[in-house]
Amino acid sequence: TGTAHLLAISGLNLSLIGGLFYLVCSYLGLGRIVNLVLTTAFLGVYVGLAGANIPVLRAGIMGIAVLLGFLLGEERNLKSALFLAFFALLAWNPSSLFQASFQLSFVAMASLIFILPKWERVFAPEPSREEFGLIQPSRLLKCVRQVSRAMGQTLLASVAATIGMFPILVWYFHLFSIIGFA
Repeated sequence: TGTAHLLAISGLNLSLIGGLFYLVCSYLGLGRIVNLVLTTAFLGVYVGLAGANIPVLRAGIMGIAVLLGFLLGEERNLKSALFLAFFALLAWNPSSLFQASFQLSFVAMASLIFILPKWERVFAPEPSREEFGLIQPSRLLKCVRQVSRAMGQTLLASVAATIGMFPILVWYFHLFSIIGFA
């Protein structure tokens, strides 16, 4: 599992490409609604161009659901988007439930949605204002803390996804790499 998942087109790639497209549209001065509609259409086209395999479809359905929610004035709800993608893919092809890519994609995302926030509260809590007292931290200290927090969150995300996928990886591939946690 290690770093190979970074090369696969799935949620990370889709969110980066979609976010970049949204940012470019924002810089062009397009209104928020037009920007959301164009980004939603772009994600649909990108899913088709990327081959529309199960992880890409899951990420695409989730991304489009979140963007449509924004169009309707709702806040981001990843849990609902995950379950919508789950049921949509099963309605389209029920036998996909028994494919490793389906299981790994949904378990990894579920681990990030359900496990990661709990671990972040324990292992990477938000710094409090009272922590500094009357002395305000320097910009360098703030930057160092933000970078270390981001690195900690990335590590926690990797560990959460790897632990969630562990039984599936062992079942299908009969191996597990400890390097996958890094």
